[in-house]
Amino acid sequence: MVDSLEAEKIVLENWKKERAQLDAAIMMLESKIGARNMGISGLPAVSSVGHIAPDTFFRMTVQEAIKKFLKMVGKPARPATDVVDALNRGGLSVAYPTVYTSLTRLRSKHEVVKAGENWGLDEWYPPASSKIRSATEAMPDILGPGEAAGAPQEQKAGVGQEIHQSAAIKKGKTRKDMVAEFIKTHGPSTRSEILAGPDVPDGTIAYCLHDETRFVRGEDEKWRNVE
Repeated sequence: MVDSLEAEKIVLENWKKERAQLDAAIMMLESKIGARNMGISGLPAVSSVGHIAPDTFFRMTVQEAIKKFLKMVGKPARPATDVVDALNRGGLSVAYPTVYTSLTRLRSKHEVVKAGENWGLDEWYPPASSKIRSATEAMPDILGPGEAAGAPQEQKAGVGQEIHQSAAIKKGKTRKDMVAEFIKTHGPSTRSEILAGPDVPDGTIAYCLHDETRFVRGEDEKWRNVE
């Protein structure tokens, strides 16, 4: 007689198989949609660009494979779904969230850029104005946009929120750290759910979530930490 633990293991394995089949079906459908939209976007389908053999990306990391693929196809920038399709055709079994996370990490290292909704190599484009880059990098993480460093804390939040934020700041936590901790504790959350957290500062949520190196939004509209 199968006990309850063994039964749960069987159910879990069946769900994993169903998920794998569903992921494959989604990937195939996305590829077909991309091919049908080729005339609208002006981008040739991945299958017609270069020669991606079944072992093109064999034993490469996801980040290495992304850079190799983008060098193979050249400009213009490509949507993330094209990158996912290419890597899977070239010998890597990867899902969209994994590829998107790798793209954002490469972006933080200034190896790729996001041009609109597409991704390309940083070397394809002229460097941004030094003034713009300096201003962006110098923006204090501890304070959100519109918050003056010397402004009284009670003007920024209610009394209860002030206590939580002050304690967190004294511990050296940034606004983004506070958002990340909330998501880690409560799991994937919508923007409204994050704002409802007592430790999350009101008025700076958009500034925090805009950091694609730390946060990513899924198709369910819920935000997750970039692992």
